[in-house]
Amino acid sequence: MLRDVNDRVGIFSRNLQLVIHPIEMMENGLSSVERRAFLDLGEHAGAKPVILADSREELNDAQILDLLSERQ
Repeated sequence: MLRDVNDRVGIFSRNLQLVIHPIEMMENGLSSVERRAFLDLGEHAGAKPVILADSREELNDAQILDLLSERQ
């Protein structure tokens, strides 16, 4: 799916920004291995930046855009 979103136009590619927000099965939080796996997934998909949201509540669009603007 990410490959379809990040299609190339000639030698140029879109700037893919990714927010990963796991909200299920998070009773004890993420382990360091899980965190690294999510970040690696985003990086290998070509996203920059890859942001792992720590909130246990579902984020709305405005909150996601705030996260992205903080990292630029």
